[in-house]
Amino acid sequence: VLTFVVTRGTDCEPQVDRVERIRADFPNVKFVTVVSGDSQSETRNLAIARRWHEPVAVDTDGAVVNLYGVGVCPITIFARDGRVRDTNVGNLTEAQLRERTRKLLG
Repeated sequence: VLTFVVTRGTDCEPQVDRVERIRADFPNVKFVTVVSGDSQSETRNLAIARRWHEPVAVDTDGAVVNLYGVGVCPITIFARDGRVRDTNVGNLTEAQLRERTRKLLG
């Protein structure tokens, strides 16, 4: 489950907070967040401050979000076996995250 967020001029971080709260319910699922627009140190400080323990990748120059056409955040991608199974633009509740992750597991 891959979550893309942009931190400048947005309020997408709460989506990652929700992902973080449901992660323990799915020990066999890998969760990763991609933060775009911040430096590595800014992203590290953000992850520490918000208590994110999932892997967080840093897209310092926006190349990754441009490559994937991320124009709004958050975007959550549910992939299995290397294939995208579902994509959501915008916020999901914890219940919706759980439901879509369960569906991903099939």
